[in-house]
Amino acid sequence: MALKALRGQPTRFVTIISADHFSEAPARFQKFFCLVKKEALRYPDQLFLAGSLPESFPTKSHSKFGWISVKKAIGARSNSVKSFAEKPSGVRLNRIRKNGGLINSGMFFGQLETFNRAYEELFPNALDKQFRHSQLPKIPIDKVIFEKFKKVRCVPLRERWVDLGSWSELARQGMGDESTTVEGRGNFFWSTEKMQAFFFGVKDLAVVKVGSRIMIVPLSKAESRVLDRSRGRGSNYLERS
Repeated sequence: MALKALRGQPTRFVTIISADHFSEAPARFQKFFCLVKKEALRYPDQLFLAGSLPESFPTKSHSKFGWISVKKAIGARSNSVKSFAEKPSGVRLNRIRKNGGLINSGMFFGQLETFNRAYEELFPNALDKQFRHSQLPKIPIDKVIFEKFKKVRCVPLRERWVDLGSWSELARQGMGDESTTVEGRGNFFWSTEKMQAFFFGVKDLAVVKVGSRIMIVPLSKAESRVLDRSRGRGSNYLERS
């Protein structure tokens, strides 16, 4: 949909980043983006993605990520991608890490013309004005484009980022609204309205208020994939807006 809108515009370099990515060092990320842009000028027929260094995240969390295997070249700022692995574990994960694999950050870059060429080849309906956005299958860009396009390079990302895709992660980052806890700990409150919450004698709860709806759930079960189970049970589950 965005590529349709950009057609005919002077924009030449495209950056696609998830809305829930958070960085505590935006200035360093800006330098990284400048580096990727230079690589895109050097290899204009290639698409790019950021690969986070494994040491940027706790080892126990590595099986929760997608991984990228690259063809390493000495002194190169970016490397050609060999393959992708979706949340590997065990022996396979150890082999990928040993061979210099990187974590798929979900950050994608490239020249507009190259993105258009990739979509024309692999997902042409996305560029066809006859198709509405709602009619298109909901497929992640790494699945529909990056894992299939022949010319993809990966740029190592040394800065740690956080995926704010769940209430529990927002709580870890201290991004809740004002609340007071008495004889308890670890509670999280978030509201679309300006208000304060009080917790008495409870711990590790998430209380989320959106309009007239309130959700109360243990933080240990506050991941999006768990809340998704409540769909179709008489009321919509609460999402971050």
